[in-house]
Amino acid sequence: MAGQRAINSALDLVRIPAFASSMAASPLPPDVLEVIRIAAESPEACHEAARATGQPERALVEAARFYVQQILLRPEADCYRILGLRPDDPRDLARVHMRWLLQWLHPDRNHGWDAVYAKRIVKAWREVSVDSNALKNSHPIEGRESLGRGRQTKRFSMRLPLIKRPIETAPKSAGGKLYPRFVAAALIAAGLITVFWVLGLTLPASGSGPILSQ
Repeated sequence: MAGQRAINSALDLVRIPAFASSMAASPLPPDVLEVIRIAAESPEACHEAARATGQPERALVEAARFYVQQILLRPEADCYRILGLRPDDPRDLARVHMRWLLQWLHPDRNHGWDAVYAKRIVKAWREVSVDSNALKNSHPIEGRESLGRGRQTKRFSMRLPLIKRPIETAPKSAGGKLYPRFVAAALIAAGLITVFWVLGLTLPASGSGPILSQ
């Protein structure tokens, strides 16, 4: 089944529904939009598929719808698989897929039970749109990585001063304020001791006699 047209895979799935598990686990075929358009009963897509496969258009529509239900709209499918997309597909292509799916599934056009899938289509489109905008704002990947590194550098530059300032100011407060005061006090004390010592040597020589005589 690898390499064949998506509509042929849809026909194989109708014949052998057991293929559903293996098909769901495999990447989507590049022309899956053709199956979506056939499911939406696009006249051009139906005519072309009928000419290529030799199958009646009604049978192709039923096969395409069964394929979409079993491969795209599985309960565990993510937003990309629901829309028949790959994660790297552009947003414009996602819009095209969404419109064709709603052409078939929208409750205003489809009054059958499968119209309940419309809500999943809309929800998937919103998720893909948000994800596409996020990627668009951060492309290229190198830019996104450098942006992350820039944010980390900014955080570090804001934190480093908080670490450096206490380390820088602590020696200043100890060596720039306390130590000079201690030296000044020591010098003053030494000066006073010297003065008293000098006076103690000179006073007895000049004034000891009169004091004793009185």
